[in-house]
Amino acid sequence: MLAEIFGCVLIIIVALVLLSLLKPPKTLVHLHGELPVNLSRRVRLQYLTPPKEKATQDIKIPRIIHQTHASIEVPKRMAQAAQKWIDTNPTWTHKYYDDASIDAYIKKHTDDKTYEAFKILEAMYPEKGAMRADLFRLVVMEREGGVYADMDTEPKVPLDEIIHSDDEYVSGVGKRKDFHQWLLIATPHHPFIKTALEESINAIFTDTPLGGGISKEAGYAGPPMLDHSVNLALARAGKIKQITGGSYNIPSLNTSYTVIDGDYLGGQVNFKYRGYDNDMKEMGLVHWSKNKPVPQNLMALIQTNVRAILLNSYGYRLSDLLNGKVASEKRFVNKFPGSFAYHIINNRDGKEEFSLLERLVDEKDISRSPMSSEAVIHLRIGDTIDMHNEIKAKDFFENQSFGRRNKKQILYVLDKTYYKDVLSRLEKVKNIQKVVLVYQGALGTASQHTKPKSKSLNYVESVANIFRDKYEVEHYSSGNADEDLSFLARAQTFIPGGGGYSSLATALNIARGNKPILQERLKIEMKRLANCNKNKASFICPYL
Repeated sequence: MLAEIFGCVLIIIVALVLLSLLKPPKTLVHLHGELPVNLSRRVRLQYLTPPKEKATQDIKIPRIIHQTHASIEVPKRMAQAAQKWIDTNPTWTHKYYDDASIDAYIKKHTDDKTYEAFKILEAMYPEKGAMRADLFRLVVMEREGGVYADMDTEPKVPLDEIIHSDDEYVSGVGKRKDFHQWLLIATPHHPFIKTALEESINAIFTDTPLGGGISKEAGYAGPPMLDHSVNLALARAGKIKQITGGSYNIPSLNTSYTVIDGDYLGGQVNFKYRGYDNDMKEMGLVHWSKNKPVPQNLMALIQTNVRAILLNSYGYRLSDLLNGKVASEKRFVNKFPGSFAYHIINNRDGKEEFSLLERLVDEKDISRSPMSSEAVIHLRIGDTIDMHNEIKAKDFFENQSFGRRNKKQILYVLDKTYYKDVLSRLEKVKNIQKVVLVYQGALGTASQHTKPKSKSLNYVESVANIFRDKYEVEHYSSGNADEDLSFLARAQTFIPGGGGYSSLATALNIARGNKPILQERLKIEMKRLANCNKNKASFICPYL
């Protein structure tokens, strides 16, 4: 016990020393549409610039140039590069998107899964807007087509001299023998872009970025993903990618693609204008650099992490025990005698741990059992909500991105869209008369759960209000983690929440022959939490 306390104190001291050594950045980091302080050298761009001249020839590719960056206010050199696209192509419409308009566009024009993928990237890598731009370019090009050009590029010749009337996809060939991702030229719904968008969303949800790029982050929706998707789309059509100049038909997909010899579209586009890196530094932005900017509220971050260390040291975490994530099993034996965890540790038999837990759940005497007319919902609250003082309870309820709080940004606290979907599904289940909300506070033990704090209770009340118009709502907790788990496992109609405890309840519920209401996106989150891609032996993986 003293050693654990000493370790936590040492972490706090080291963190404070590091804080004293850090110097604040010269400009504020641009996150979610906030502008850096110094705007004296900035130029305000136009979101929409219509064409100045009428085109004299028809082409299949829409005459739209899409560009995006963090803010509507950009450095002068960047604005000049964007203006060059406009001036060189007077018959084309120019559309510019900042962070806020990207978010609005994806939310308005895509399905929930695509928008959720976008918000996952935002939550996992908030300082790396390039990752969100990678996904956005696929979204806008799949829907509208045209030309997407990174903000560090400049045209050397008009697009009308590059694109021919029958072209449907045009690219040069990079040093890795891959098609350009920083410059996309395509018709709407082209199979290359469509496949890349689908594969990117899957990579984001499963946390499986492709290798072969300049960084791991680029593997979600960046150049490696586009190259993989081009090859995949062609393979499905019985073709292989051609990298020599010419036009190539894909009859089974009713489309084609055109290759221009050489990098940078055969030298017809200037990539990374002079001074771009300095502009990024001046804006306080990170592209693919491994050096992250200093967090503006580092002390709050340190405090949150220290609280998390204390929680992991002293809380009862049964699912972590089964997944091999507990550092000291001795602590479980000493602190939680007679618990499920105690029996599992003292009766280990390889892969039989889950079978033992099933038996313990079946034999557990509980104060009340769920009825067939009750839908039982587990809510993940406690530490995830209460430890983050900078986030209000309504934020967790309104915005899914706030529910992702650990290093890998696993989803723990679910938002209103999830529970509204649950409500619509419940209405199709016969004879449901009551919704039972099961939840516990933070730092729970096997024998006594702590009572939730007011912030968590505010979130619970928001969830309860969704169901009150249709059903009677009951709040339930036995005060014992093992008894609550047994209650959840026995529910005929069970709806899980986020986190390992709910995943464990889901596995037990399915093992008893029940069919919980399990959304696909939550199933994916459970697989990520259990690391099912690498850890096939995890208790939840066989049930997903």
